[in-house]
Amino acid sequence: MILQLKNISVGYSKPLVSSVDAEVLEGELVILVGKNGVGKSTLLNALKGIQELKSGTASLFGKAIGDYSMGELSRNIAVVNTARPVLNGWTVLDVLESTDKSTGKEKSVITEALALCQIEDLKLKEVDVLSDGEFQKVMIARAICQQTPLIILDEPTSFLDVIYREHVLQIFSELKDTFGTTLVLSSHNFAPLLKIASQVWVISHGKMEVIQSDFDYDGIIQRLK
Repeated sequence: MILQLKNISVGYSKPLVSSVDAEVLEGELVILVGKNGVGKSTLLNALKGIQELKSGTASLFGKAIGDYSMGELSRNIAVVNTARPVLNGWTVLDVLESTDKSTGKEKSVITEALALCQIEDLKLKEVDVLSDGEFQKVMIARAICQQTPLIILDEPTSFLDVIYREHVLQIFSELKDTFGTTLVLSSHNFAPLLKIASQVWVISHGKMEVIQSDFDYDGIIQRLK
């Protein structure tokens, strides 16, 4: 068991999503879907340990996420966000070497991540000159370099072209099937991801439904209305 959510509610002055129950096992890929503003990012932030729950318990390896230090969380969870930080003067290689587990030591991990994400030709470029799509690839590679059991991704395919979105499917398949990495991600472009998903979490009208089989794209869309 990687994640266990028991009757959790997330939100701000009022809950956005309530009564959430779910379990995630090692090597699963979970897709979180919902309209804009329904609480997808808020729920992901709670799983990252940067958003307090309004109620309930969210556990990582049987321990409440709120009881982890930020250092412990970084060793267990890698994060890929849509927001683009300013990294003046940093090269792609600098970004990958900044992860806790690969700094100056595990060059093979960095080489593997560069190859897996098809960004070898970018490694000496400064990240501030990269396109949004190129930068997103670098952030996925950085998450791989952290070598954490869990990766949480917020709209990881937003800035990617159609060809690279298909490549991302291969990356995610390799991570979960070969390395046993667990992935939880939100996506508006989730149709291709249904091929490799283990669960789909559908947020609508303040509740979250967990679908674990028979992923029907049209049926999921109907649930969102």
